[in-house]
Formats: sequence, structure tokens, C-alpha cells
Amino acid sequence: MSSRLVERLQAVRRLVFYDGVLRDGGVVQALVGLLEALADAEAGPASAGPAGGRIWQAARELTARLLARCETEGRSGPSAPASPLWSDALVEAILTDANPFSQEAARCDSLDRLPAALRQAAAHDLRCLQALATLPPSEVEGALLSRGLPWPQGLWAVPSRADRGTLRPRRDLVESLHAAFARASDFAACLEDLAAYYRAVGPGVVGRYAVLRWDGTRLSGIPHPDPVRLEHLVGYEREREQVVRNTQRFVAGAPAHHLLLYGPRGTGKSATVKALAAAFADRGLRLVELRPADLDSLPHLLETLRPYRQRFVVFIDDVSFGEADAAFKELKATLEGSAQACPPNVRVYATSNRRHLVREQALQDGAARPQDEVNETLSLADRFGVTVFFPPCDQALYLRIVEGVARQAGVAVAPTDAPPTGQGPWRPIQPATLHKLALEWAMRHNDRSPRTAVQFVAELAGELGLPRPEA
Repeated sequence: MSSRLVERLQAVRRLVFYDGVLRDGGVVQALVGLLEALADAEAGPASAGPAGGRIWQAARELTARLLARCETEGRSGPSAPASPLWSDALVEAILTDANPFSQEAARCDSLDRLPAALRQAAAHDLRCLQALATLPPSEVEGALLSRGLPWPQGLWAVPSRADRGTLRPRRDLVESLHAAFARASDFAACLEDLAAYYRAVGPGVVGRYAVLRWDGTRLSGIPHPDPVRLEHLVGYEREREQVVRNTQRFVAGAPAHHLLLYGPRGTGKSATVKALAAAFADRGLRLVELRPADLDSLPHLLETLRPYRQRFVVFIDDVSFGEADAAFKELKATLEGSAQACPPNVRVYATSNRRHLVREQALQDGAARPQDEVNETLSLADRFGVTVFFPPCDQALYLRIVEGVARQAGVAVAPTDAPPTGQGPWRPIQPATLHKLALEWAMRHNDRSPRTAVQFVAELAGELGLPRPEA
């Protein structure tokens, strides 16, 4: 192992705040694992044996992680300029690391307001990580060759980054930071831009993902959330506008309500909430999925979200309670009535098939004071500032949704008065034929609703041999 490789490994062993980068579970961790294996084998035999096997396995692991990243990041092909992929993988780990510096930088209005010791330690870490980011693949390949473990030359030089795979907040800033680090002769010179990035998007998973999940104890990112967009949704425009308008006020820092969306199944309540993530991610909104089963941890979630600059919609889908559910009182107190105020950067959006969120069994007679029991169960719905009703889908609305979704899916729908033209599966389908098929589908399946319309169009597109749309 060359002295330069030893120096680079020693540099990353001196990290103060950014040591989490070395445990990213991906390329950086695999690269450090290979360097550690080479260092540990320095005093061993020159080729085979346990040390050689460990090095070979570490090299294979690094290659697998690199190739997986190529696929995930949507690499464009061998014609792009070659560079070691671990350089931008490491910068990506820097951007998404949650540590004392990134968390404090996210809270402060400027880098100058952070303690000097914090800034100096962060600058030190960036220089240490630069030693790893600028490691040429040829040096690693040479170290393998010196131990009799030849590796295909150029395997670790890959096309430049093209992160296109996921819903990413402020992708413009991500690209700008990657370019700044690529140009920098001193990573520490990027410290101010890095702090501004943390302020804009947040540290850790909050900065990396527009959609998150709370499992009762911690936040995790959802790499590939539902791709639904507001512009994809057809029908229920007036109901959807109420949700969008409330969310616009919320992200702007104006007064906004907790929302209850209720109505028959399949009317697009959940899709409306999920579509907010893409619409408002670049304005600081994060969607946090909370399962009804984890409602007892809602106070913990609120305190976790309180310190962030970003705005959070806590999304609780398909809510309903029985009279014995402890979560019933937990949610009721959170919305209004608890001594602990809901953070100003959090709003709860819930969907339900029931106006009052409570199963009919909970409203049956039998209590000593039945009306008091009814008032108790109805009081939860009252605590949502705005209730948005998605009414049942009538035939005219259903057929309008079918036509809109069909066009989005690439199904050619002829104008109403156009004569039949073309041949084969790509010829335009007449509206009357489309309507007839859609109504027959609704009769055999889940009745008329936007969900049924989407399912019908998926079946029709498959029958016509249309390509599957990209998520």
C-alpha cells in the first residue's frame, strides 16, 4: 500500500463531525473498507491467503456499490467524461449527513453566526474528506496489483453524475454544490455554500427526501414515492383547490389549518395529499407518512420536527377509530386541547371514509348518557380547521376522468364528431366506445370512482399494447 493511500486513510480517521459519511451504507463505506483491508494486510503475505481474500472481497463490494449507484443515478453512458464515481458519492454523503454542524447551520441565518470552533472543525473535516474524494482509481488498482490481485483497468472510472431517479428537493442547489466541490482546490472553500444549502433544504433525510416515513421512533426517507402530480389528477378540482390553497398559505408562513379529507373510497383524497410533495418540495414542504397504528408516537414526531425550518404535512391515511382506541384521544389532544402546542411548522392532513372518523359501532346506544358519547366521538373531526368533502362520483364525472386519464396514458381519443380513422391498435378510439367500455368495467369492478377510472385505463392501455409510462 503506497504512502499516499496511507495518508488518505489516516485523514478520514481524523474526522470530527462528518464521520457518519464513512458509514453511508454505500460507495464511501465500501471504499474505506477496501482501504482498511489493504492497510491491515500490509504486514501480511504478498498475495493469497486470508488477507488477499478479504481485499478481493472488499474490491468486489466496492465495484457492486459503484455499479448500483450508476443504475440508481441514471448514468448516461460511456461517452460522458470519466471520473471516479466515489468523488460525487462522497459529496452526496456530505450534503445529506446529519451532524452537529449541519444541524446548527440549518438553524442559523448565516455561517458567521456559528461558533468559530464549529466552523473550523467543519472546514477541517471537509479537507480530510477531500483527500478521499480525489483518490485516483489508478492508485487503488496499483495497490491491488502489487499484491498479485489484478483488477480490470478503468472499472472505477464512470460517467459523470446525473441524479434523476428520485423526487429530490431543490435539485438545482444539489447540482450547484456538486459542481462547486468538483471545481474546488480546497473543499473548505465550499463551507459557506454548504451552510446555505443546509438552511434551504435541511440536514439529513429532511434534505434528501421530499417524502418521509415515521415508524414510531425515527424518520426515514422514501426514495421512490408515488409519482402522482396535481396536474395528473382529473376531476374534483374544487375540492382539490381547497387543499392546495391551504397548503400554499402554510408554506408561505401564513395561518393554515389542519385538514380532514373525507368521502367515499377511491375519490382521490390520498392522491391529492401525496401530490402536494412534488408541488411544494422546492418551497420547503415535506410530507411525512404516519400510519394510524403509530399515532401514539405523534407527540414524539412533533418534537422531532419542531427544530426544522422546513414545513411538514403529517399525512394520516384512512383514519377511523373505535371507542376504545387510545390514539383517538392522542390525535384529538394534538390538534387542539393539549397543553403542548402543535409546532407552527407542522400541519396534520388526514383522510377518512367517515365524516366523523369513528366507526358506527362506537356510536351505538348503550351508554348511560348516549348523547355525551356521540359528542365525544364527533369532537375529533371538529378539531380539524377545514373539512373537505369528496362526494360520490356520478357518471358524467366518471367518464370525464376516464377521458382525461386515457389521454395522459397515450390512448388516442377521437374528437366526438370525428369519423373512425386508422387501423390497428393505435387508431383513435371513439368516445362512445370508450364510455361504453368504461361503464362496463365500473359495473364489474369497484363502481364509479377516479380509482376505478385509472384501473380501467391501465387495462385498456395494456390491451392496446401501449408502453408503460415512466414513474
